[in-house]
Formats: sequence, C-alpha cells, structure tokens
Amino acid sequence: MNHVKRFNTYKKDSVWWMIDPEFEEALQQVGLGSLSQAKDWIKKGDPSNLSSTRLEPGRGVSQIIPIPGRSESLHLRRMLHGGLLAPLWRGHLAGVGRVRRELEVNSRLRQAGAPVPQPVFGMALRSGALWKACFATIYLPETQNANQWLSDGALENDKRRVGIRAIATSIAAFHAYGGKHPDLNAGNILVDKGGSELSAWIIDLDKVRVGTPSHPKRHRELKRLIRSIQKEGNPTLLTPLTQREFIETYEDSFQKKRNESL
Repeated sequence: MNHVKRFNTYKKDSVWWMIDPEFEEALQQVGLGSLSQAKDWIKKGDPSNLSSTRLEPGRGVSQIIPIPGRSESLHLRRMLHGGLLAPLWRGHLAGVGRVRRELEVNSRLRQAGAPVPQPVFGMALRSGALWKACFATIYLPETQNANQWLSDGALENDKRRVGIRAIATSIAAFHAYGGKHPDLNAGNILVDKGGSELSAWIIDLDKVRVGTPSHPKRHRELKRLIRSIQKEGNPTLLTPLTQREFIETYEDSFQKKRNESL
C-alpha cells in the first residue's frame, strides 16, 4: 500500500480543516477556513459566495460546488451519524477523528488504485463540546447510484448485464487494493456512464477500513449488496444467472488485481 498523500491541517478559532494542498489556493479565495464560511458550508451546505446545485439528499445536505479557476467541481456533503442513534446526535460528531480517518482512508485507497473519488478536504466546526463537519470529494458528473441505474425501465438487458459486471469488477478492485466496506449497498456504488465503457465507483467511506478482507468477509459484503439491490430495486435484476455471473466476474477480477499488486 502506498503512503497516504499529505494533507495540510489547520485550526483557527473554532474551525478545523484538512485539505489537499493542490486545491488549497483555489479554495482560500472563497474563504475556506473562515468562521463565516465554515458555518455556511457545514450548517447549510450552501456556500454564500459560490453558485451550487443541490443534489437529492441522502443522509443530509449534498451539494455540487464549482472550484474557482479549475475545471472540476466539489461534491460537498455533511458528515452525519446514521442508524438508530442519529436523532440523538442531532447532526453532531464527538470529534474530528472521523473526518481525518475518512480523508486518510479515501486517499490511501485511491493511491493504491481503488475506484474511489478523489478526496479534497474535510472541515469541522466546534459546537459546544461537539462538532459539526462536512467532507468534499471531486464531483463525478456522469454517474448514478446503482439502484437507480439498474432500475431504469428503459435499460436494455444486455447493457444492464454489462453494468452488473462493471460493478463486480470495481468491487473486486476495491477489495484487492485493501478496502473493507461493512456498509456496502447499491446506494453507495455509482455507475459511471461518462467513459467509452461503463465503470463504477465506491463511495461513502466513513466506515471503511484498510486491509484486504478475508474470503468470507468479502462474500458477506457481496451478499449484502445483492440483498440491497433486490430489496430496494426490482428483485428480478439479480436472477440466479446474473448473480452467478456477478460472482464469477468478481472473483476473476479480484485474483487479477491481487496478482498485479504483488
């Protein structure tokens, strides 16, 4: 595994942030790290001096924000607790450790070759004894989450099977390059339609850990993914035939990637 990319870390007043130096100058132009901008980005997810396009929210606010002077845009999202305890936390985190960990895990996996978005910065704002935080990656413009893409009624069966194989290949690379994703489901896989061939990205890395998962753990993650597709989408999308093809594609790709990394 490659060394993690260096991020610059700052703390000013009640604001803490870590940022990829490549983007630091551009984002300083719009007040990155200032108290007023931190409040705006973290609490509303809508920067006051940048145009932004709101995405459909998942666990909270999610925005597309252009980066001044660059061709890329940011995908900015709030970092929130999920699950049954989410209402108790009320949008807060206990500290900045989760933000730091996701930046470092995301960066290490991307440098190793895993299909994950490029991380840009994480920011946290102290709120009493707790923190509120947001996280930014480079926006992937021609993507759609796997459930939405697979459930498209206009999608031809052959193309759907190509997409399923692309998802299997991307998960195999993610595992082979050291990703363990205990919350792998169709909502945190993006199908990318922007290239000459379909591909897929793994997102929502806040619970991900680095270290090649064992065979049983890898297949538990795959079964979880299949259940999520069948539960939230059309149950016929993964028939016994396509499930077998999915697993076979995954195993072939995993072994190839593991051999390449040795």
